[in-house]
Amino acid sequence: MAGLSAGMICWFQQGITDSVWPLGVVEGLGFLQGSGCPHFDTEVERQDVYKHLVASGHVSPGIALEDCVAAHYSDGKLFKIVTETQHKKAFLVTQMGQEIVNAEFIC
Repeated sequence: MAGLSAGMICWFQQGITDSVWPLGVVEGLGFLQGSGCPHFDTEVERQDVYKHLVASGHVSPGIALEDCVAAHYSDGKLFKIVTETQHKKAFLVTQMGQEIVNAEFIC
């Protein structure tokens, strides 16, 4: 499974999307537990919206990806984060805050 933007969030139970404006929540296919949020660095309004929705319990905890970053899952669990662009990262977002996950540069 792979995808960018909506193609990323569709695999999760929920995702943050600009298809609902202002930014809103869409239900996904649920192959992966939790939620997903793409464009975490280039669409900065997503950062506050996603963190607020998770903290308030309206959205399940999940993962936010900067552009050019991919989350590799194996057996439904996060295996590693990869990127084609140096210094990019992902964030595990929980009700308590966020944890940075540095991406492995592959090119």
